[in-house]
Amino acid sequence: MRVAVYVRVSTNHQNDEAQYDELMALCERSDWEVVDVYREKVSGTKGTSERTELNRLLRDARLRRFAKVVVWSVDRLGRSMKNLVTVLSELKDLKINVFSFKQGIDTE
Repeated sequence: MRVAVYVRVSTNHQNDEAQYDELMALCERSDWEVVDVYREKVSGTKGTSERTELNRLLRDARLRRFAKVVVWSVDRLGRSMKNLVTVLSELKDLKINVFSFKQGIDTE
């Protein structure tokens, strides 16, 4: 299965390596093909327009580059409920599944 990995931390003082390493290991164990990794350091409270990598991920989702988005936690996709629902709804409408490592959620 072709997947996208999305990693986000909120500040420049935080390091995303632990999230990245764990998600890449998960993809390898699951035999998922990682087509791209989207990494950013930006507060989840920022609107989608201010989140360059999330915008790139959504654009690539519309282009059907992958079938699933793999994240450390759903709050990486959106910190506010409104923003999270918007992102998840768009992915659902595109028939793109989401796997959240921390919550153990797989929409497949």
